[in-house]
Amino acid sequence: MSDQPKYKNPKWINKEVRSLECEILMGKEYQNCIVNAGPAKDGFVNKDFDAIMELIGEEEVDRLTAIEDEKKEAEEAKKKEQAEVHKNRIKQEALFEMKLEAFEIPLIKDSKNNEMKKNIRRAKSIVEVQAYSTILIQEELTESNLKELLSND
Repeated sequence: MSDQPKYKNPKWINKEVRSLECEILMGKEYQNCIVNAGPAKDGFVNKDFDAIMELIGEEEVDRLTAIEDEKKEAEEAKKKEQAEVHKNRIKQEALFEMKLEAFEIPLIKDSKNNEMKKNIRRAKSIVEVQAYSTILIQEELTESNLKELLSND
């Protein structure tokens, strides 16, 4: 094994200031490292940076950086999609629970207005469930008040 460290997977952190991350062979295993050479105009020197540029080359670092950026974008898109799926699942569960609760209300459960009950079952949002439930309850209360008034005569 030579005294020259082996470098693997270099990727730019900031190309303008010649800063990159890579894996450097230390002993028998690779360690993640950040290599900073500083802006070229300032004349800073870093042996590791110079060795990476000599052994691997700027074009290869550019290519590896582009691949890594694509992977990160794909991971972010996947996470965003999973978050959206989770959000929709939570909404659907809440809607289902709301429908169950609506049908636990005696005025709704015992109602003969099958059309309005069907509307509650087919509602696509919590607001719809609430609206149809409110309408049905009002109708049932109005009907029961009318029956009560008529029975008192």
